[in-house]
Amino acid sequence: MSLPRRVLAAVFALVALAMALVQLNDPDPIEWVAIYLAGAVVSAAGALGWQSRRVTLVLLLVAAVWSAWLSPAVPRWLANHPLAFIGSEASVSIDYMERSRECLGLLILVVMLAAQLPRDRRPHSGNRLARR
Repeated sequence: MSLPRRVLAAVFALVALAMALVQLNDPDPIEWVAIYLAGAVVSAAGALGWQSRRVTLVLLLVAAVWSAWLSPAVPRWLANHPLAFIGSEASVSIDYMERSRECLGLLILVVMLAAQLPRDRRPHSGNRLARR
């Protein structure tokens, strides 16, 4: 893994760790801290050069499916409130606002994991060097 990709993975590890820490005061922190800490661990491993394409892909898919499951709340939020409202204290008491925030947090994790997904190193059948 190149140095710029390792630095990016380290930044993503810190971001995911911060996301996990923010969840500690959430009413249901266990699953949120777990998913973001998993993202932090995968990213930190990438920064250290210990990447697993399979583990990264599984976590990415879990976060993507979970985000998709929460996504029906987003149009309701956009139809009823300004964009800035999602960060307000009042939005915590509105179920679809909380689900929208959760959906967006998982999307951030999906993007971070996708950006550092290790390339498959197996030779492809169309590669001339692989046929030798």
